[in-house]
Order: sequence, then structure tokens, then C-alpha cells
Amino acid sequence: DEEMNVSVHYIAKHDKVLFIAFIMSEYYIEKHIITDLDNLPLDPYEYSKFKHWSWKIAQKYGEETALIFLEKMPQSITPQFVVLPSPQTYLPTASTALMNAFIMRIQKELWTNSIRSEKIKRNKSHLEDYWSMNEEQRAQLLWSDNFVLNPEVIDPDETIISIDDIKITGTHEKMIRQIIHNTHLQNDVIYTTYATLWSTDIHPRFEAYINDYAINTLHDLQSILSDPNDHFILNTRVTKFILKQPINHFTVFIENQSSNFCKKLLEWA
Repeated sequence: DEEMNVSVHYIAKHDKVLFIAFIMSEYYIEKHIITDLDNLPLDPYEYSKFKHWSWKIAQKYGEETALIFLEKMPQSITPQFVVLPSPQTYLPTASTALMNAFIMRIQKELWTNSIRSEKIKRNKSHLEDYWSMNEEQRAQLLWSDNFVLNPEVIDPDETIISIDDIKITGTHEKMIRQIIHNTHLQNDVIYTTYATLWSTDIHPRFEAYINDYAINTLHDLQSILSDPNDHFILNTRVTKFILKQPINHFTVFIENQSSNFCKKLLEWA
């Protein structure tokens, strides 16, 4: 169909073009590109704290992603946006915090409220260590879940921004593309990430390495909780991390938390 406009950037980076019949155009924007483990463009210690819900770092990442987005944003797209973070159950993910900071910075730079977010709902939060899996294992795990996006909440004139903190195998991106296909949306889509792994020589378990670089114990987690210059909110990863600890470590940790923290943890457990 001559009206379908799949960008050259998309064709060049994806050998298998799937489910494009309902997508007008796709674009890709990333702040950092990872090709060499010895020369990482991001600080793994900082990234690990972000994944364990440091709002201070989430704000930094979100604002940096927003600025590179505005710099590289295609001039042909409609400047009316709906942002989709990673699918979630009741619990938010770290990318939700990045998305919130991203939206606030876009609003500030463009002096507009023509940007909002919507949720992609999922049925379950997996206990498996997704971040240490290869591409095939990740795909099998994701496709075993059920994802829901209500197409009626997406205006036909809006440009969809699919945002994530990091792209490792592209499995998440393919899942978003499938959801859009299933809902028959014809909106332009901009896949936006803070960092993208481009090297096939680096195993996907690299993600587990940077996720846990700074946070391996509850004592490490307490360092974020106790930082007077930061703001901590429970997310999926942290909730799972706390609940998996040995009972003696868990007891010591929980005795030092506020009643509000304990109530929220109990609510999300």
C-alpha cells in the first residue's frame, strides 16, 4: 500500500519485518548505544540504583532521554503524543519512573500538555530471572503472558512513544509491535530507549549484571532508602528482591522501615 510509510531506519535494522500492515511509520531513538563492555556509555552502579527505584537517577535518565528525543524527533510526526511504558501488573516498573520524568521534561521544553501516558496491562509478574535469559527464552516467557491495551484510549492523531530504559534483545519491542497489530492501530510509533545493546557478541545476561551491580543485599538497598537527597518508591523489582531474602535478613530490614513502607510492601506482596 503506497500509504504505508515504513522508515528506512526500520528496514535497515530489522531483517524480518512483521505485522507492519497496521503501522504507518516506525522510528528509533536512543540516548546511548552499547557495543563494548569495556567502554560502557552509562555507569552500571548508577543504572543499578535506578532499577531499584532511585527517583533521582530516574529523573536524570528521563530528562536525558527527553532531550535526545526532541533532538532526533522526526519533523513529519504529529506533535501530540501518548507514551507507553513497559507492561505492568498492579506494580509499577523502573521504566514508569523514567517515563514520568520524560513526560515532564517534554512538557517543559515544548510548553505543551499534548503528551500523556497509557498503560499496557499484563496478567502476571514473572518470578523467573528474565534478565539472565537469552532472546529465545525471553520470547517464550513473554508470549506466555497476556497483554492488554485498550485501542479506544488512543487517539488516531496521536504519535505513540514506546519507552523503555534499555533494549537488549528487542523482545519487548516485538511484543509492543504485536500489541499494536492486534489492536489495529495505525498511529506512528517511536521506539525510545535510554540505552540500546547493539553488539551480538555480548550475551543478554549482561542486563542482569548491570541490574544488580550496586544492589546485592538489603543493606545495599537501604542506602537508597536512607539517602536524604533521593526519593524511593517501591517497584516490581524491589518488591520481589525484598521478599526473596532469607527470613533473618528480611526481619532485620523490615524492623527498620516505616509503617507506611510495610503496609505498601504487604499490599503488593
